[in-house]
Amino acid sequence: MRTYAVSRQFMALFCKVIGSSKASSDERKLASTLRIIDGFPVHNNVESGKTNQSFDFFQENDMIDGPGSGDGNGNNMSNIKEPLDNEEPCQVFFFQEKIEGYRALLPPLANEYGISNASSPIDKILHAFQHWVYVTTKGQMTVTNLQGNPPLITKPKVINVNPR
Repeated sequence: MRTYAVSRQFMALFCKVIGSSKASSDERKLASTLRIIDGFPVHNNVESGKTNQSFDFFQENDMIDGPGSGDGNGNNMSNIKEPLDNEEPCQVFFFQEKIEGYRALLPPLANEYGISNASSPIDKILHAFQHWVYVTTKGQMTVTNLQGNPPLITKPKVINVNPR
């Protein structure tokens, strides 16, 4: 499985456990909003099309045609053409990251995270998440190197502690 899929599944299970536990109301509320995301929405740059292309109403549509789109006869409205060898790309996409100003959470090289009763709820809950994954997988995996601005976090690293 992919790293994001594995870490999202772990996070969903962990949040369910926190929601039904005796954790404080702040921690339960935080757990209900905590998400691991890929973080890259895609925006179509409609200004960079083929130079010989005339305006088409559908050129600004960067969505994939779903069921029911088309001319009513089951024909899709978009024309699929083979690209020419020296042709410029007909669609250019801008990538915009959802989370700005990353904060390192659970850095992998830290000897001690310094978690105490005075630590912030997010530090406590992510530290608990790391231990929960380790215990749930019976010492086989842990999640580290999370980054972001909680409750949205990204860039998880799933470590196989016992690679056999």
